[in-house]
Amino acid sequence: MMLPLYAVCSVYKTVVEQMTRVSSKEIGRGISVNTISPGRTTTELFLEEEFQ
Repeated sequence: MMLPLYAVCSVYKTVVEQMTRVSSKEIGRGISVNTISPGRTTTELFLEEEFQ
């Protein structure tokens, strides 16, 4: 079952990845641009959505 929170998280992760790609092209050669995109983290918000 897909919950609305997962869709929002997916959108944000995609935006961050695209911003990283664009930034690396704009900055140019010799400078690395990295992103970290972790998976789900067990937090109160995650547990509330998971068990509703």
